[in-house]
Amino acid sequence: MPVTFLTFSVGSLALFGIPLLPGFISKWMLATAAMEAGSIVAYLGIGALLLSAALTAGYLLPITVNGLLPGADYDYERLVKREPGRLMMIRSISPRLNSATA
Repeated sequence: MPVTFLTFSVGSLALFGIPLLPGFISKWMLATAAMEAGSIVAYLGIGALLLSAALTAGYLLPITVNGLLPGADYDYERLVKREPGRLMMIRSISPRLNSATA
């Protein structure tokens, strides 16, 4: 399921807040507004944004890494590459395209 895994990886990167993806833009706007506010609560909010990005990376990055590099004990002989049906592919890709162009 290469296409499915690719869309999952892009969605994960967006949630981390990688630049040029929607997650980064929203985190950037929130952090900029907090910096302009200048209160201690606003700075705590920036810390919460950074913490949430780190926690998100902590639980989604291993899935991406294990999908790309399954390990030496993985049985490649039994591997059958296939994609889900067209309807599922369209539903998987279209939200990513909409959010990437927004």
